[in-house]
Amino acid sequence: MKALKALTLCRFDPVLGTVIFLKTPDSMSQEELDKIPSLMAIPAEGFFIHTFKTFKTANLFIKLPNPIARGRVEKFLISIITEINSALDLTIVKDFLENFSHDFRNLEDAYKGLDIESKGYKGEIEKLNQIKNLFYSFFKTIKPAIDALEISEHNLKERVKELTCLYGLSELIDDPKNSVEDILQKTLELIPPAWQFPEITCAKIIYNNIEYETEGFNDTPWTQMVIKEISGNILSIQVNYLEEKPFLKEEEALLQDIGNRLKISFEQKKTEQKLKDSEEKYRTITSSALDAIIQIDDKGLIIYWNKAAEFIFGYKMDEILGKNFHDLISPKRYHEAHKKGFAHFKTTGEGAAIGKTLELAAITKENKEIPISKSISAVKIKDKWNSIAIIRDITEQKETEQKLKENLENSS
Repeated sequence: MKALKALTLCRFDPVLGTVIFLKTPDSMSQEELDKIPSLMAIPAEGFFIHTFKTFKTANLFIKLPNPIARGRVEKFLISIITEINSALDLTIVKDFLENFSHDFRNLEDAYKGLDIESKGYKGEIEKLNQIKNLFYSFFKTIKPAIDALEISEHNLKERVKELTCLYGLSELIDDPKNSVEDILQKTLELIPPAWQFPEITCAKIIYNNIEYETEGFNDTPWTQMVIKEISGNILSIQVNYLEEKPFLKEEEALLQDIGNRLKISFEQKKTEQKLKDSEEKYRTITSSALDAIIQIDDKGLIIYWNKAAEFIFGYKMDEILGKNFHDLISPKRYHEAHKKGFAHFKTTGEGAAIGKTLELAAITKENKEIPISKSISAVKIKDKWNSIAIIRDITEQKETEQKLKENLENSS
């Protein structure tokens, strides 16, 4: 990859007007070169960038002292010229041009190397050669540096394109409103701009036997593909060039990365859907249960509360969620024992009450103490111990037992 197309030094001649004084190399047509002197007509001083149809230039005006010229100065313009599609940011070559300007202006009696027709002065060959040596030496110095900068800029822009693609993909995946079909269709839109020749890049994705294609997709010999297996379904992503162009290793890695991210996302969506279906089934069953079913997280906070719990304790779900179960439902005389037992449970999932049915007392919203039977089971969710309590109001049972006891005592 060669960034530097040419280097020119233009001069305003009082007789001939603006002319190219020196140029190198011979890589530009005369028609293109004829446009360069016109840059001196642009009303600009110092450094500026100008773009033509097929190339762009970084330019610096130079005033060279000359005691025998009009105004006692010579006007020059040094221009670095690159292709229009060069990746190089020409603002970074400003220092190069200023270094040449400094050396040129400090070249002793440099004006003696110039022909000055209006004064009948013929330039000195030796001094002209010094100017040429300075110019060509400058060219040899900056050429490899600019070519290296071009490669660096190109690589940086390619990496930015890749990161932009992956960032866009992450946004698609993270948006819960996007279906699998939305993600695949929009992923196709992200692919061409991320490849080095976007204007001739097309792509196709096949998933679950459904095809998604960019507009104008064609099968060509210049292709790369990645295939992933996702829970029994095949995901294939194909990227083609419409013309013969090489794929970069970084593009192969990017395609693999896209495939891996889609695979992880779709597997996660399937897992989440299964969990959602399971939760809906769980809630359907528990909402119709006659016993209170309460889920408590690892902090002791209520995170699920069914209809029967509302009926028994008097709290609606939106009143109780996020509240501490033991502080709100248990009589104060149980608090100390609950705190000790829960501290052990949250780290081990074990406790004296786990897996047993106990008869205890509970407090309702009206601050009424009622007898209950409570069974607790432990379940680990996302590496944290939760407990599920099944509670039954046994007030009627206790009242019946008391009546039987009293009847037996009376009969004896």
